[in-house]
Amino acid sequence: MAVMIYQAALAFGAGILMGLFYFGGLRWTVRRLPRVRKPVVWVSGSFLVRTVLSLAVFYVASQGKWKGMMLCLFGFVLVRMVWTAKVKAGLGRRAAIIRER
Repeated sequence: MAVMIYQAALAFGAGILMGLFYFGGLRWTVRRLPRVRKPVVWVSGSFLVRTVLSLAVFYVASQGKWKGMMLCLFGFVLVRMVWTAKVKAGLGRRAAIIRER
């Protein structure tokens, strides 16, 4: 029983870490776009690296079992929801500052 809880926590934690890696990498990629000579190659390469690494970690952390995969995905989606809310809140504050000027 304790081993199952440990494996579930590991899978969920891996999902959270992969979500942070994936969306942090996306943010980094988008911020560097104005300084890159070939943006299509940059975005495509970034997407490929982030996706392959995330899927590989999901598979390893879940040990190939669907329940572990679901926990990884849940952690990943949770990070996406928090990240999106944070970005939207930041955009709202910036818009309010611009309107005040």
